[in-house]
Amino acid sequence: MSTSFKCLRNTVRRKEDEGNPDQPVTHVIGDRCKDWFCPHCSQVQGPKLRAKLIDRLLLWRRPFMLTFTIDRDLFESAEQAFLWVTQRRAISRVMKAIKPHLHRADWFCIVEFQVDGGWPHWHVLVDADHVPIHEVRKAWRRCVPKDRRHLIRPSIDSMGIVRYSKPEGFANARHAGLYASKYLVKYPEDGFPDWVMQARYRIRRYTTSRGFWGVLTHRATPNPDAEPRTVQRRTHAARLKDCCTTSSVYAVREHVKQDTGELFRKRNFMGRIPFHGQAFATLVRTPVEAMPLIRVFTRGAFVSFNGTWADLRRLTEATVVKVVDTGIADQSLHFVSEPKPFALTG
Repeated sequence: MSTSFKCLRNTVRRKEDEGNPDQPVTHVIGDRCKDWFCPHCSQVQGPKLRAKLIDRLLLWRRPFMLTFTIDRDLFESAEQAFLWVTQRRAISRVMKAIKPHLHRADWFCIVEFQVDGGWPHWHVLVDADHVPIHEVRKAWRRCVPKDRRHLIRPSIDSMGIVRYSKPEGFANARHAGLYASKYLVKYPEDGFPDWVMQARYRIRRYTTSRGFWGVLTHRATPNPDAEPRTVQRRTHAARLKDCCTTSSVYAVREHVKQDTGELFRKRNFMGRIPFHGQAFATLVRTPVEAMPLIRVFTRGAFVSFNGTWADLRRLTEATVVKVVDTGIADQSLHFVSEPKPFALTG
């Protein structure tokens, strides 16, 4: 059985497979958690969002960044401060207050957590030449809980310190997009705070104004007669633990559009294997000359091999013992968290 592998954008084919378009192809793709707090999934999703963000910022006249912090004397904990700001939609209220000074109403916001105590602060990109800082502080001050406004320090006179970028802070829209998105692409060295990873409610790493991506959608009217849904949210830590412990297997076939004659590839789901695509790729790289086939690995590893679903069954059934015995089961990457019987589904 001839094989070729593909991981992300690195593709290597054996010479005997070249020029053989009829060879069946199977894709083995790790089932990612797609959580923005995952050190590996964020590396996959972050660059995509960065490119999308830069495309939108190219329409702006001058990107301008505002940073909002929290005065720790006003809240009992970092989590309490975060919930207050998000539930009260404080960032959106401030943006509405300073709207007359903006070239457009669009804004892009990223939340970052400090190493010391996990206190949140927000970086907001707006389109403006200049925003009066006293008006921003005044709007941020209105978001302080009424029963705690007597605790506002005169030196700050707001809910926290407000910083802003210099007019020449960003050379162009690309520079602004790269700077803002680095908080999403770069994973913190010390990870995220415990209260974030153990939260059972949704925490958004970034938010935007309505219609920021060019499409304004309206919320559907809820049906009062519909049965209420019960959603059991898992913590971010639990989602990360299950990230790519399995891989989905797809049969790839080429099809021709009847109207245009365009040739395209279509995936059909075949089943699921109980270990990561990287582990599979490591198992089948048996020839010595094939050892350096795959150079980059992530939890979202994408492996392509020339063969059918039946070939994959025979290959994995013959090598499944090696998943445990050869040390591929790395608990830090959660390929196989513990030895367990092998079973194919589909």
